Amino acid sequence: MSSTTMSPVKVGIIGYGNSARVFHLPHILSVPELSLVAFFQRARASNDDKPKSSDDYPNCKHYHDFDKFLADENIELVVVTTRDDSHADLSIAALEAGKNVVCEKPLGQTSEQVLRMLEAQKRSGKILFPFQNRRYDSDFRTVQRVIQSGALGDIHEMALHYDWDLPAWIAGMGDKPYTPGAGMMFGIGCHKLDQALALFGRPSTVTGFYRALRPGAGDSKIDDTFTIVLHYPKSGPHRNLEVVVKCNVINKTKHQFAYFVRGTKGSFLKLGEDPQEAQVQSGMKPSDEGYGEEDEDIWGDLASEDRANDSQVKRGSLWCGKVKSEKGSWGMYYRDVAKAVRGDPVVVKAETSADGIRIIELARESAEKGRSMVFEA
Repeated sequence: MSSTTMSPVKVGIIGYGNSARVFHLPHILSVPELSLVAFFQRARASNDDKPKSSDDYPNCKHYHDFDKFLADENIELVVVTTRDDSHADLSIAALEAGKNVVCEKPLGQTSEQVLRMLEAQKRSGKILFPFQNRRYDSDFRTVQRVIQSGALGDIHEMALHYDWDLPAWIAGMGDKPYTPGAGMMFGIGCHKLDQALALFGRPSTVTGFYRALRPGAGDSKIDDTFTIVLHYPKSGPHRNLEVVVKCNVINKTKHQFAYFVRGTKGSFLKLGEDPQEAQVQSGMKPSDEGYGEEDEDIWGDLASEDRANDSQVKRGSLWCGKVKSEKGSWGMYYRDVAKAVRGDPVVVKAETSADGIRIIELARESAEKGRSMVFEA
């Protein structure tokens, strides 16, 4: 069946926390190629004021028995939005039940878990989609377009940041001992690593550093601030490229740093962040006018030897000006998922997320051993 004439893919959601309500459901519902049909929650709805899927979606089926949920032949795509430590087992069970799966990040807490997930995908003949929605952020779509345009020439250095200024939730990390999957490398690093891998592919070596800057962290090895350096071979398509993925939890600045790219013919600087999360939390819908669009004051700055757009003016030997940001669309992620279920190529692959998890492990090992680690496929 052509994806242009396909019937909607029927979706079942596991979980109904903030992840489901902010990062998934608004965007699933915005895509006509998907149809929401069921929810699974282990606990029955309580009498408190917490949001309940059965109240908010009365026309869907609501399961409290996981086996019955998986046995529902109407469900074609299962979306796992539960705690990180449940991602692997729930995804594997759904794949083995003959369902396609979207799994929240991180795909797994260890490479061993992810390998089991990839093996289940292969056995089942279904598709495991990592929820790398940040590929569809306004800022990343913009920097990707600038790089692909050739305006910067050959890229030799890039920095990708995701920074905060002591958000309230950071205190919850406390001074607990480290367990696999904990910390911001897994929490947000997996998204930025996915972006780097989408742009440049696998590195040759990895160097990592991490810190815990939050108040009360003590000697905890659960990182809230990190630097991961991806080194690329001295020959090949990305010769001598160095990519730095960073997160810092203390930033006193008007606009957070996002991207900086250096090439042989130009550079591109991008501040700010994609607006979609804040827009959904404020009650905005993906179909509303202005959704996914950045304010002009955080459009990126391009300096290049050749004029790339009409906003650029000559400054010495370079053309300098703003680059209008692309519109962000997490719904586009789900549209690509639906099309892949119906036979189109997979855009965001689980194998790429597996590489990201391995890089995080190598980065932590690098930090502990004080040396760079070889990335082996």
